[in-house]
Amino acid sequence: MADLDATAAVRAELDDEALLVDLARERRSVVALLDRLRDNVDAPIDLRVTAIGRLRGVLVAAAADAVVLRGHDGRRWLIPVAAVLVVTGPGDRFMSAASAGPIAARLGWRAGLRRLAEAGSDVVVHLRDASTVAGRIVTLRADHLDLLLASDADAGGARVLVPLAAIVAVLA
Repeated sequence: MADLDATAAVRAELDDEALLVDLARERRSVVALLDRLRDNVDAPIDLRVTAIGRLRGVLVAAAADAVVLRGHDGRRWLIPVAAVLVVTGPGDRFMSAASAGPIAARLGWRAGLRRLAEAGSDVVVHLRDASTVAGRIVTLRADHLDLLLASDADAGGARVLVPLAAIVAVLA
């Protein structure tokens, strides 16, 4: 009888361990990329970005659908997560979306573009075809932005319309 009790105890212990392993796997399987990045703000990171290649710098922010990277020259890159191909450097820690708070969940790609427009910052917009357009974001619309070209800014001249879906990064 003692052998049966010992065997049952061992089986119960093994079942508990298996359950813990399954729970740990399940928890890891629902961790999103941005959750991993949020807990690595202020850490050095490398990103491979569509049509740009490798960008190195310090992660400044990871918002709802975009990241901000400060390059070694001090300039900031606003990058939609959809344009990020590979991330190198983040640790294994993560912050859940719930613990990031409701404000972080609302901020993101459009909020970053809106801030650049409000600041009147000179930007270089990198496009999916690997070309760039330089100027100032004048207006952010539903699915595009109006950009006053840098070459015409002093003359109050030409605007171009840039679809948001065509943008892989904005350097400010």
